[in-house]
Amino acid sequence: IKPLKGSAMGYCAETLKQHYCPRTKDSEFPVQRAVHSMGINSILVTPILVNGNKFAGVIVVAVTVEDGFKEHDRILISDIAAMLGANIYAKRMKLAAEKSNKVSREMLHAMIPSKVIDKIECFWDESSTEYRTRRSSFQY
Repeated sequence: IKPLKGSAMGYCAETLKQHYCPRTKDSEFPVQRAVHSMGINSILVTPILVNGNKFAGVIVVAVTVEDGFKEHDRILISDIAAMLGANIYAKRMKLAAEKSNKVSREMLHAMIPSKVIDKIECFWDESSTEYRTRRSSFQY
């Protein structure tokens, strides 16, 4: 958060809230006042939150029109940020599950003789013919 301190992105990181600057020339942040000279007149900075409370980044949208974002625009960008955060969370959960599965298999192989594993592996190995045959017989 330190490199972001003193910026709208830092504000989002600290408060976990959206920051809207309808007139960059009047902004409290020096960077936003500087972009005014490039023709950017409104900036919307929205945090991307993972699991609703962990800061992962921001979406920054800038336009040349003063007060260029209406309430429905800000809500739409917030919704997009929420979907991105949910996607990041889902990917992290999938990776954690895969890692846990790998560790479980390693522990299983360390504790159970390979002959036994060979006989029962068909119950969880989705690529095996035996698994697919058993799985299809349970479908209604």
